Amino acid sequence: MGAAKKYAYRSIREGSEVFSVYLGPTEDPVVRVINRHAELVRASAAAEDALVGRELEISDWADRCLCLVAIISNRNVRNLRKRRNRARDHKLRRATLEPSQTIPMTCRQYDELVATAATGNEEALAQLRGVLEANPMLYELLGDINEHVRRQLIAVAAGTSVDVQESLKLMIAEQQERLLQAGHTPPEQMLVEQVLTTMLDVGIQRIALAQPHRKQSIVRRLEQQLRRSLDRHLAAVKALVEVRQMLTD
Repeated sequence: MGAAKKYAYRSIREGSEVFSVYLGPTEDPVVRVINRHAELVRASAAAEDALVGRELEISDWADRCLCLVAIISNRNVRNLRKRRNRARDHKLRRATLEPSQTIPMTCRQYDELVATAATGNEEALAQLRGVLEANPMLYELLGDINEHVRRQLIAVAAGTSVDVQESLKLMIAEQQERLLQAGHTPPEQMLVEQVLTTMLDVGIQRIALAQPHRKQSIVRRLEQQLRRSLDRHLAAVKALVEVRQMLTD
């Protein structure tokens, strides 16, 4: 006896109802092409969902980091406001940061030290810790949450396009220079960094929402993220304006 024939069917949704449509025997060449096409569509959809999922994970991570930055920023602005209220007859002094020390080694030596410390070498770890403690500018840069968030957001926006990545970095640097022309005290520097990061975040969320998505759940999630991003950006701009008013009144 020959093997039993297998038949292919396809489910089709019309409104709230689903119908099963008979295509024919699976060995039919036309049915094979249809089945192959369906497999490719499913694989493409799965790849798209995986890509969107990774971008949403980065967005969620950035969201949590920016919430932390906002909490720290709000606390600093409140403290500055209290100082201003306690000394209404005196202006708040625009203190500037002292220049940091220089790193007592070459870039190659520093990279080698980091690589050795990454292996768990206690002596290298202690030396690296000493270098970072002696160079506040370095550990402030490496530990800058805003900078880490911006790098991730730029990577999402630009993908593998190096020219887009570099253009975004130049745009951020140009905006930073313009904003710091009005003042560069530590509170202003912190808030300028926050404004730039939240501005980039808003742009990324708008781009993501403008893309076609198969699932409405993803669209709703992106809408919520965009609302949070806009709220954070407006709050950061407002805080920067308030701090500058307090420093000039």
